[in-house]
Amino acid sequence: MALSRSVEDDAEGLSLYPLIDFCTHSFEPNAFVCVSDNERVAGVRPVRWAVSSGEPLVHLVTRRSLRAGENVTLRWHGRPVKTTEDAEFWQMRFGYVPPSE
Repeated sequence: MALSRSVEDDAEGLSLYPLIDFCTHSFEPNAFVCVSDNERVAGVRPVRWAVSSGEPLVHLVTRRSLRAGENVTLRWHGRPVKTTEDAEFWQMRFGYVPPSE
């Protein structure tokens, strides 16, 4: 379960972000995750979920304004689905296979 709820980070590792993991996958996402030890991230309205004691803060940031009812999408993984092996990777890792590009 934990593996299927994880999101690939910039270092190609995996991270779990409660609630953010409910975002839909897209190879052309309309949002991204920003991890910082600063509440004020460039271009991000300050959000104070808890008092930070130097621990990293996680922001979900949209790349553009979203319409009411539009899904917030993230790129769960960059591996495209071009072969049976790719499809099996997605099925085993995330429990579904996204449409081919």
